[in-house]
Amino acid sequence: RKGKWFMSYSYETPVSTTQVSGFIGIDRNARDNVATLSDLESGKVLRIGPDVKLWKDNLKNRKAKLQRKGAKKLLKKINSKQSNRTKDINHKVSKQIVDYAVIHRKSIVLENLGKIKDSKKCGRFVQKSNWSFYQLETFIKYKASLRGIPIIYIKPENTSRACSRCGSINAVSGKAFKCTNCGHKD
Repeated sequence: RKGKWFMSYSYETPVSTTQVSGFIGIDRNARDNVATLSDLESGKVLRIGPDVKLWKDNLKNRKAKLQRKGAKKLLKKINSKQSNRTKDINHKVSKQIVDYAVIHRKSIVLENLGKIKDSKKCGRFVQKSNWSFYQLETFIKYKASLRGIPIIYIKPENTSRACSRCGSINAVSGKAFKCTNCGHKD
């Protein structure tokens, strides 16, 4: 690349095992912060990563202007910058999640978002968000496996509508949640 040679190699590292006693839920967001971590036992909710909406919108506008002008070299440079920054943010977010799980000895619970692009309701929204959720998932997986933290996958149906206290299904208004059964607000 640009007259420089790079080498890539792989090696095996020993994996430690950690005794876990609980779960933390990770919600990968399409809006606001990159991920939200919730610890059910302590009730702690952490919003991890920056709000990337303004940055993404700015890049989208810049790319549209460059495409109209036909500036292919600058477009390639901006795409590379966007890719590098996304990767950097995903590395930092995944490290925070795994570090929290190790310190508190918790398993990580992720939604199985494998076919989300094919879904009629979420597909367009996820594509529009332009964030690499799968890359974040792979970073969490490899960092957790190196530290001996198990990862559990759940079905994403009704996870945003289920009350974390009593489990009843409710209607959600944007990001605000209020349980009609027990009155819990989130």
